Amino acid sequence: MRRMPFILIPLMCDHVAFSSSETSQYSVIDPSQQLSSVADCRETVARLGQDLTLDELLSELVSLNPAATRFVLSLKDRYKAVQRAYLDGEPSLLGGKPVSKWTDAEIIVGIETMQTKKAFAIESIIAIIQRAVVLTYGYEARLPQILSTISILDSKDSGRLLQIATGEGKTLTTAMIAAAKALQGHKVDVISSSPVLAVRDGKSIQSFLTKLGLMVGINQEDDTSSDDKQDDGSQRTKESSKQDKVKLYNHPIVYGSIGQFQGDYLRTVYLDEAGRGDRPFDTVLVDEVDSSMIDEIHHMTMLSGHQAGMEFLQVILTAIWNKVVELNQRVVYIPSKGYYVYVEGDFSIKDGDLYLHTTKGVLEQAVHFIHDAHTFKRNFLLTFTSEILRSATFKVPAHLSSFINDHIAEWATSALWASYHQENVTYVCGSSLDGTKSIMPVDVQNIITPINQTNGQRSGLNLK
Repeated sequence: MRRMPFILIPLMCDHVAFSSSETSQYSVIDPSQQLSSVADCRETVARLGQDLTLDELLSELVSLNPAATRFVLSLKDRYKAVQRAYLDGEPSLLGGKPVSKWTDAEIIVGIETMQTKKAFAIESIIAIIQRAVVLTYGYEARLPQILSTISILDSKDSGRLLQIATGEGKTLTTAMIAAAKALQGHKVDVISSSPVLAVRDGKSIQSFLTKLGLMVGINQEDDTSSDDKQDDGSQRTKESSKQDKVKLYNHPIVYGSIGQFQGDYLRTVYLDEAGRGDRPFDTVLVDEVDSSMIDEIHHMTMLSGHQAGMEFLQVILTAIWNKVVELNQRVVYIPSKGYYVYVEGDFSIKDGDLYLHTTKGVLEQAVHFIHDAHTFKRNFLLTFTSEILRSATFKVPAHLSSFINDHIAEWATSALWASYHQENVTYVCGSSLDGTKSIMPVDVQNIITPINQTNGQRSGLNLK
């Protein structure tokens, strides 16, 4: 891939090796050029490490983009107009005071003046952005960054592609372009190649955008921050999360990964949830466009939903739970004997003894003595689930057969586990952070914690 003509790639000193000694000896390994002294080496490094001049940059741009020669050559006049506003001032803004001398407060006043007059001259906007860069970071925006901003803002009816090497000011260039479009009244979505970069870049340019009276939203969750509390310290709920999302997308600039933008759009359109809200698709800046549009072209974002036919499982799950309840009623402990029994039919326990009921004087119950009640119940349930799979009573779609075969034993075991636990003793039912109903088990120290049980144990409590 050709290097970006706006940026001079810094010299890589692969061919120069220095060693420290009393005589300041050095060695040079360069097959194309032998340097005769340390001074020559330093001069070469300084010369090659400098940015190209305006004319040099434009000349290189023309050579790499011959079809855009007229546009490239027009950049020279546009750049000079920006510098006139920056160094000499605009009569219509702050009495013609040079933008390069503006204070933080004067930047806000100048922007408000432009907005009142609805005069959004590109040159004035970029000059103001130049000043904000200096006040934020303490250095001037580089020539390639300014030219990049001009070239993007000049694009009216089509997109434009910039090739900028990593580490050569791409983050600030993107922020400058986003700020310029936002100051013109546009909504700007900045798509990063990963959630981590979206959070990093969004946070890093917030102070710069604040100088311009702009706010940036980041639609990614930051793992380093506490997301379960609101700004006032109160617990975050589902409703407050929706309000946060709506507020976020009201910002003029929003940073995020392509997957998060896709997900928010899908939630808005298909689930009628608080995603993008009524934010228009206005201006989009795609960072690492080759990664998003080529390397990850087959990646997709999908909202989870109900699989067709899952309602047929309700009959099976209900049958399993009813059998668990029946088992717990028929497997009883006989205190006077010190063992468990399983009783088929009606019975009662009185003074620690088992009494079997008769029908018309006939004893119809069968009693099974049990050594391990839990093992008996589990084996009984596994036998019962096998009968379910063979029974013609329970009809399920063919595409769910393998799924049921793989999980039915787990459902039975988790249902049995859940039957041993008591609400408000070993677990409580409440609401999670997003407002949905949730089961929160209580640990052995009686501290309520949203533990995620393994082996389907939570599904057993949900079934109960």
